[in-house]
Amino acid sequence: VDGRADEVKGTAVIPFSPEQVWDVLERVDNWDQFMPHTPVSFSISEEGVEAIKQAGKSRSGPMTETAKNFEIRVDPESKRETEMIYMVVDAPFPMVNRWFVFRISFDESRAADHLYNLCWEMVASNAKTTRGCYRLSPGERINETQVVYNQEVDLDTIAPRFGVKIWFNRNTRRSFEAIQTRLAGKGG
Repeated sequence: VDGRADEVKGTAVIPFSPEQVWDVLERVDNWDQFMPHTPVSFSISEEGVEAIKQAGKSRSGPMTETAKNFEIRVDPESKRETEMIYMVVDAPFPMVNRWFVFRISFDESRAADHLYNLCWEMVASNAKTTRGCYRLSPGERINETQVVYNQEVDLDTIAPRFGVKIWFNRNTRRSFEAIQTRLAGKGG
């Protein structure tokens, strides 16, 4: 690992409207219910972010216990510009025990044009860096969404860079499938 972040990109067409896809994506505190390799995901307070930063770069188990003390409930119907999320990613060895605090940005400023952006930036973690976005736009057909995913990631691991990139590319495809499956389960 040479300290450079890898870029992971992906695109998909999901046979649901941008508004339906947005409704699933913007509930990041529920990603643990359907996103692959995300066993933990919940909103935390700003005080929780500070407590996590003070705790250092512990393994995900003890850090999750610290974060749980600062879990907050966010009204899913509330319109917010940002939210702090604690998340654990269950990656294969040697990328195990990865936890993150992300500042999630919700951009609905072009909702009238059916354009949405959900972006995240790492605030604290036991990884080196990661940030990225989901960008939603109308597909070519009615009730179709073009999803563009872009992420820069450096897990600060002994895993070879090509292995990290392969895993993230696979996981990106699985996340598109999980979004579609979640929507199909909701009856569209």
